[in-house]
Amino acid sequence: MKNRKKMAMTARTYITIGSLVVLLLWIVIGASQNASTRGLTGDFLGGVASPFIGLVSAILVYLSFQQQIQANKIQMEALKQESKRNNIRSTLNILKSEISDLILENPGDDHKTYHGMLAFEKFVELLHRSSSEAIANNENVADTIYSVLFIMQKEMAGMGGLTEELLKEFVDEFHIFYTLRLAKSLNSIESVSGNVTIDNIKESKRELVGMFQSYGYNI
Repeated sequence: MKNRKKMAMTARTYITIGSLVVLLLWIVIGASQNASTRGLTGDFLGGVASPFIGLVSAILVYLSFQQQIQANKIQMEALKQESKRNNIRSTLNILKSEISDLILENPGDDHKTYHGMLAFEKFVELLHRSSSEAIANNENVADTIYSVLFIMQKEMAGMGGLTEELLKEFVDEFHIFYTLRLAKSLNSIESVSGNVTIDNIKESKRELVGMFQSYGYNI
Protein backbone atom coordinates (compact mmCIF):
# COMPACT_ATOMS: atom_id res chain seq x y z
CA MET A 1 0.00 0.00 0.00
CA LYS A 2 2.79 2.44 0.88
CA ASN A 3 4.62 1.61 -2.36
CA ARG A 4 1.53 2.31 -4.43
CA LYS A 5 0.97 5.64 -2.72
CA LYS A 6 4.61 6.53 -3.29
CA MET A 7 4.39 5.59 -6.97
CA ALA A 8 1.18 7.58 -7.38
CA MET A 9 2.81 10.65 -5.83
CA THR A 10 5.85 10.16 -8.09
CA ALA A 11 3.66 9.92 -11.18
CA ARG A 12 1.78 13.09 -10.25
CA THR A 13 5.07 14.87 -9.60
CA TYR A 14 6.46 13.82 -12.98
CA ILE A 15 3.32 14.96 -14.76
CA THR A 16 3.39 18.34 -13.03
CA ILE A 17 7.09 18.94 -13.54
CA GLY A 18 7.00 17.65 -17.11
CA SER A 19 4.09 19.88 -18.03
CA LEU A 20 5.81 22.91 -16.53
CA VAL A 21 9.07 22.13 -18.32
CA VAL A 22 7.35 21.77 -21.69
CA LEU A 23 5.39 24.97 -21.10
CA LEU A 24 8.49 26.93 -20.09
CA LEU A 25 10.46 25.64 -23.06
CA TRP A 26 7.66 26.61 -25.36
CA ILE A 27 7.46 30.08 -23.86
CA VAL A 28 11.23 30.69 -23.79
CA ILE A 29 12.15 29.14 -27.12
CA GLY A 30 8.97 30.02 -28.92
CA ALA A 31 9.15 33.68 -27.90
CA SER A 32 12.57 34.09 -29.57
CA GLN A 33 11.45 32.59 -32.87
CA ASN A 34 9.37 33.85 -35.70
CA ALA A 35 6.15 32.29 -36.86
CA SER A 36 7.84 30.19 -39.58
CA THR A 37 10.08 28.29 -37.13
CA ARG A 38 7.67 27.91 -34.21
CA GLY A 39 6.02 24.93 -35.86
CA LEU A 40 9.33 23.07 -35.99
CA THR A 41 9.97 23.92 -32.35
CA GLY A 42 6.56 22.60 -31.40
CA ASP A 43 7.24 19.34 -33.21
CA PHE A 44 10.58 19.04 -31.41
CA LEU A 45 9.03 19.63 -27.98
CA GLY A 46 6.24 17.20 -28.78
CA GLY A 47 8.76 14.54 -29.76
CA VAL A 48 10.69 15.06 -26.55
CA ALA A 49 7.60 15.08 -24.35
CA SER A 50 5.82 12.08 -25.92
CA PRO A 51 8.06 9.34 -24.42
CA PHE A 52 7.87 11.02 -21.03
CA ILE A 53 4.08 11.23 -21.19
CA GLY A 54 3.92 7.61 -22.34
CA LEU A 55 6.02 6.49 -19.38
CA VAL A 56 3.84 8.36 -16.92
CA SER A 57 0.71 6.93 -18.55
CA ALA A 58 2.13 3.40 -18.20
CA ILE A 59 2.83 4.00 -14.51
CA LEU A 60 -0.71 5.26 -13.96
CA VAL A 61 -2.18 2.24 -15.78
CA TYR A 62 -0.03 -0.09 -13.65
CA LEU A 63 -1.17 1.63 -10.46
CA SER A 64 -4.78 1.37 -11.60
CA PHE A 65 -4.39 -2.38 -12.17
CA GLN A 66 -2.75 -2.83 -8.77
CA GLN A 67 -5.57 -0.99 -7.03
CA GLN A 68 -8.14 -3.13 -8.87
CA ILE A 69 -6.31 -6.32 -7.85
CA GLN A 70 -6.26 -5.17 -4.23
CA ALA A 71 -9.97 -4.30 -4.37
CA ASN A 72 -10.72 -7.76 -5.80
CA LYS A 73 -8.72 -9.41 -2.98
CA ILE A 74 -10.66 -7.44 -0.36
CA GLN A 75 -13.94 -8.40 -2.01
CA MET A 76 -12.98 -12.08 -2.19
CA GLU A 77 -11.97 -12.10 1.48
CA ALA A 78 -15.28 -10.48 2.42
CA LEU A 79 -17.14 -13.17 0.45
CA LYS A 80 -15.14 -15.92 2.20
CA GLN A 81 -15.93 -14.44 5.61
CA GLU A 82 -19.62 -14.19 4.72
CA SER A 83 -19.63 -17.80 3.53
CA LYS A 84 -18.00 -18.95 6.79
CA ARG A 85 -20.50 -16.85 8.75
CA ASN A 86 -23.41 -18.52 6.95
CA ASN A 87 -21.97 -22.02 7.43
CA ILE A 88 -21.43 -21.54 11.17
CA ARG A 89 -24.84 -19.92 11.57
CA SER A 90 -26.38 -22.91 9.78
CA THR A 91 -24.50 -25.32 12.06
CA LEU A 92 -25.72 -23.51 15.17
CA ASN A 93 -29.30 -23.71 13.93
CA ILE A 94 -28.90 -27.44 13.24
CA LEU A 95 -27.51 -28.04 16.75
CA LYS A 96 -30.37 -26.14 18.34
CA SER A 97 -32.82 -28.12 16.23
CA GLU A 98 -31.21 -31.41 17.25
CA ILE A 99 -31.63 -30.54 20.93
CA SER A 100 -35.22 -29.37 20.40
CA ASP A 101 -36.07 -32.61 18.56
CA LEU A 102 -34.92 -34.93 21.36
CA ILE A 103 -37.59 -37.44 22.39
CA LEU A 104 -37.52 -39.74 25.41
CA GLU A 105 -40.14 -42.30 26.45
CA ASN A 106 -40.12 -43.46 30.06
CA PRO A 107 -41.64 -46.95 30.38
CA GLY A 108 -41.66 -46.61 34.17
CA ASP A 109 -43.84 -43.49 34.05
CA ASP A 110 -46.84 -44.74 32.04
CA HIS A 111 -44.75 -44.37 28.90
CA LYS A 112 -44.78 -40.62 29.28
CA THR A 113 -42.90 -38.85 26.48
CA TYR A 114 -40.48 -35.95 27.03
CA HIS A 115 -39.21 -33.56 24.37
CA GLY A 116 -36.24 -31.24 23.91
CA MET A 117 -34.19 -30.37 26.96
CA LEU A 118 -36.68 -32.14 29.21
CA ALA A 119 -35.83 -35.35 27.36
CA PHE A 120 -32.12 -34.83 28.03
CA GLU A 121 -32.70 -33.96 31.68
CA LYS A 122 -34.95 -36.99 32.14
CA PHE A 123 -32.33 -39.21 30.50
CA VAL A 124 -29.71 -37.97 32.98
CA GLU A 125 -32.15 -38.64 35.81
CA LEU A 126 -32.64 -42.21 34.56
CA LEU A 127 -28.85 -42.66 34.41
CA HIS A 128 -28.56 -41.80 38.08
CA ARG A 129 -31.47 -44.09 38.96
CA SER A 130 -29.93 -46.92 36.89
CA SER A 131 -33.19 -47.52 35.06
CA SER A 132 -31.62 -49.90 32.56
CA GLU A 133 -34.79 -50.45 30.51
CA ALA A 134 -35.47 -46.75 30.10
CA ILE A 135 -31.82 -46.09 29.23
CA ALA A 136 -31.68 -48.93 26.71
CA ASN A 137 -34.85 -47.68 25.00
CA ASN A 138 -33.55 -44.10 24.77
CA GLU A 139 -29.92 -44.41 23.74
CA ASN A 140 -30.75 -42.07 20.85
CA VAL A 141 -30.73 -39.22 23.38
CA ALA A 142 -27.14 -39.95 24.43
CA ASP A 143 -26.08 -40.45 20.80
CA THR A 144 -27.57 -37.08 19.83
CA ILE A 145 -25.87 -35.26 22.71
CA TYR A 146 -22.55 -36.84 21.77
CA SER A 147 -23.01 -35.80 18.13
CA VAL A 148 -23.85 -32.23 19.18
CA LEU A 149 -20.72 -31.97 21.32
CA PHE A 150 -18.57 -33.49 18.56
CA ILE A 151 -19.88 -31.03 15.95
CA MET A 152 -19.31 -28.12 18.32
CA GLN A 153 -15.69 -29.21 18.76
CA LYS A 154 -15.17 -29.49 15.01
CA GLU A 155 -16.72 -26.08 14.34
CA MET A 156 -14.71 -24.31 17.02
CA ALA A 157 -11.49 -25.98 15.83
CA GLY A 158 -12.15 -24.68 12.30
CA MET A 159 -12.86 -21.05 13.17
CA GLY A 160 -9.24 -19.90 12.88
CA GLY A 161 -9.85 -18.26 9.49
CA LEU A 162 -12.45 -15.84 10.80
CA THR A 163 -11.84 -12.20 11.52
CA GLU A 164 -11.38 -11.36 15.19
CA GLU A 165 -14.86 -9.82 15.31
CA LEU A 166 -16.61 -12.87 13.83
CA LEU A 167 -14.53 -15.24 15.94
CA LYS A 168 -15.65 -13.47 19.13
CA GLU A 169 -19.26 -13.44 17.91
CA PHE A 170 -19.47 -17.17 17.25
CA VAL A 171 -17.45 -18.34 20.25
CA ASP A 172 -19.89 -16.28 22.33
CA GLU A 173 -22.83 -17.99 20.67
CA PHE A 174 -21.40 -21.50 21.11
CA HIS A 175 -20.62 -20.66 24.73
CA ILE A 176 -24.15 -19.41 25.37
CA PHE A 177 -25.61 -22.48 23.66
CA TYR A 178 -23.43 -24.77 25.76
CA THR A 179 -24.01 -23.10 29.12
CA LEU A 180 -27.76 -22.57 28.72
CA ARG A 181 -28.72 -25.90 27.14
CA LEU A 182 -26.09 -28.49 28.01
CA ALA A 183 -23.79 -27.60 30.88
CA LYS A 184 -26.07 -28.39 33.82
CA SER A 185 -27.02 -31.88 32.66
CA LEU A 186 -23.52 -32.64 31.36
CA ASN A 187 -21.98 -31.74 34.71
CA SER A 188 -24.42 -34.03 36.49
CA ILE A 189 -23.28 -37.15 34.59
CA GLU A 190 -19.63 -36.87 35.60
CA SER A 191 -20.17 -39.50 38.29
CA VAL A 192 -21.90 -41.92 35.89
CA SER A 193 -19.75 -44.70 34.44
CA GLY A 194 -20.02 -48.03 32.70
CA ASN A 195 -21.62 -46.80 29.49
CA VAL A 196 -19.42 -46.28 26.42
CA THR A 197 -21.55 -43.48 24.95
CA ILE A 198 -21.69 -41.65 28.27
CA ASP A 199 -17.92 -41.97 28.64
CA ASN A 200 -17.55 -40.48 25.14
CA ILE A 201 -19.87 -37.64 26.10
CA LYS A 202 -17.82 -36.88 29.20
CA GLU A 203 -14.58 -36.88 27.20
CA SER A 204 -16.04 -34.59 24.53
CA LYS A 205 -17.38 -32.31 27.23
CA ARG A 206 -13.93 -31.96 28.81
CA GLU A 207 -12.32 -31.18 25.44
CA LEU A 208 -15.00 -28.60 24.64
CA VAL A 209 -14.59 -26.94 28.03
CA GLY A 210 -10.84 -26.77 27.35
CA MET A 211 -11.55 -24.98 24.06
CA PHE A 212 -13.75 -22.42 25.77
CA GLN A 213 -11.10 -21.85 28.41
CA SER A 214 -8.49 -21.28 25.67
CA TYR A 215 -10.69 -18.38 24.48
CA GLY A 216 -10.83 -16.95 27.99
CA TYR A 217 -14.15 -18.37 29.21
CA ASN A 218 -14.38 -19.75 32.73
CA ILE A 219 -16.64 -22.79 32.90
